[in-house]
Amino acid sequence: REGVSLADAQAEMTAIADRLAEEYPDTNEGVGVVVQSLRDSVIGDARPRLLLLLAAAGIVLLISCVNVAGMLLARATDRLGEVGLRLAIGAERRRIVRLFLTESLVLALTGGVVGVALAAWGTRALLALAPGSVPRTGEVAVDLGVLLFAILIMVAASLIFGLVPAAQALRHNRRPIISEGRGGRAITRSGRLRNGLVVAEVAASLLLVIGTGLVIRTFLNLNAVDPGFDPNGLLVAHVRLPNSAYQDNDAIRSFHDQVLEKLRSLPGVESATTVLTFPMHWNIRGFLSFTIEGRPEDEEDFPAAGYQVVGPDYFRTMGIPLLRGRLFDSGDTSGAVPVALVNRTVAEINWPDEDPIGKRASWGTDDEGNRIWITIVGVVEDAYVEGLDLPPRPETYRPFAQDPFNFMTLVLRTGDDPASYATALRQTVVDVDPTQPVSDLKTMDEILSAELAQRRFNMLLMGLFAGVAVLLVAVGLYGMLSFSVSRRRHEIGIRRALGALPRDIVVQFTFEGVRMIALGLCIGAAGALTVVRFISTQLHGVSATDIPTYAIAALVLISVGLLATYLPARRAARVEPMTVLRTE
Repeated sequence: REGVSLADAQAEMTAIADRLAEEYPDTNEGVGVVVQSLRDSVIGDARPRLLLLLAAAGIVLLISCVNVAGMLLARATDRLGEVGLRLAIGAERRRIVRLFLTESLVLALTGGVVGVALAAWGTRALLALAPGSVPRTGEVAVDLGVLLFAILIMVAASLIFGLVPAAQALRHNRRPIISEGRGGRAITRSGRLRNGLVVAEVAASLLLVIGTGLVIRTFLNLNAVDPGFDPNGLLVAHVRLPNSAYQDNDAIRSFHDQVLEKLRSLPGVESATTVLTFPMHWNIRGFLSFTIEGRPEDEEDFPAAGYQVVGPDYFRTMGIPLLRGRLFDSGDTSGAVPVALVNRTVAEINWPDEDPIGKRASWGTDDEGNRIWITIVGVVEDAYVEGLDLPPRPETYRPFAQDPFNFMTLVLRTGDDPASYATALRQTVVDVDPTQPVSDLKTMDEILSAELAQRRFNMLLMGLFAGVAVLLVAVGLYGMLSFSVSRRRHEIGIRRALGALPRDIVVQFTFEGVRMIALGLCIGAAGALTVVRFISTQLHGVSATDIPTYAIAALVLISVGLLATYLPARRAARVEPMTVLRTE
């Protein structure tokens, strides 16, 4: 209720869980409660990824503003004489500022209207690509709130790239501006500011490209993760038997025995089994504490592991290798000695210096309060069950025949396309019980694809943002150097007349561009080292300071920058000295 903090709710629920454990030790011992806010439950781990996309979009917007500011600044340089004349005949400085802001606002609104129209179309396209794990996508639309936000961004952007040229034009007294005309100190200062804006563009773009590179590396690493089992040819389906029809364990075992026998007889089916919760398919997974025979029972430090119930042939069907001991067999029935398997992690944590085979553990007591000791008969390899980006957790396995549940997942391994067996699997269940439905029928490829879907979507958007940013950098460099060439045609003509070769002119202008690129890369790399640590939790298998990623990002910008620099430099080298000297 209102006024109760999350910590207070957690404390109260923990106390309730402790009381339940005292009253019902056979079912509730070692079982706790985790309290989570509804917002966190809905958003989950999508929040940091969406914030990363928001930051990427903000960087692109900033680069766009810087780019337009540089272009308007170049245009304002051509208007220094006009500004000086306006001031000389009595125009107030605020009217000059208003003139520049009006022009930039018209530019921003025109681009903004086009942008909103593209957003309305692009939103539908992106939503079609968005995975179901992104929360509340059904509410995403270009509505009134988005339009108001867009207008706010337009006004803010116009202020950003409109005030820069206005401030630059008004820094000088009216007489020097008029007398300098198309050259002089004002243009020199304006050129330095334009160069600074290009450097800022390169730095911001490098930051975005590095972030995109890290996201791509993370996706590739996750895609290459060995899940600990063979995912090829697997088909799964969830079955939940109603308590009213299946009131005892014998009925539950009989249903699954019949279904599995029929599934194994289908042509093309290599094996069939059942499992309580299939890896990466169901989020509700048991994680229970247990007691090891011969060790003191410390209620503050019980060993704990995932509790999994599997049918016969589960490990062969999944392709999970046996490391020591044996797997479950037909002799592990309800009346036999209770047995269990553990994975490598459980064995290393609880028996680091000894063989767990033959050791006994207890997950609860009988009706009289006596411990039920279960013998460990084998150790299997770890498998990823909660996600490819989460390490394999401690996992224990019990045979379905000794601990049946009424909700299980059927697993089918086929020699060819597993999706083609979906109808046959449904029909098999209907043949055993016509009233029993099958849900969540998926192939393992679909499950793995869904597991990586949000990462893939983030990679796509980050790549799109980074591509736009690199394109804007190229446009900014090209525009700045093209303007420089047009302003310095007279100088170039004199240099050519005095004997400068075309390649000398190319080298000179290319060096100017390379110098700005290099400075921007240094600043961007320093900024990236500071900023990317905030996204380190979203990375997998790659460091936030991964040198190859930084180097590739720098090479991308250097390549694009050199191309954008070379084109105006080559045009400068084609200037004919006599033509320039005659016209100027």
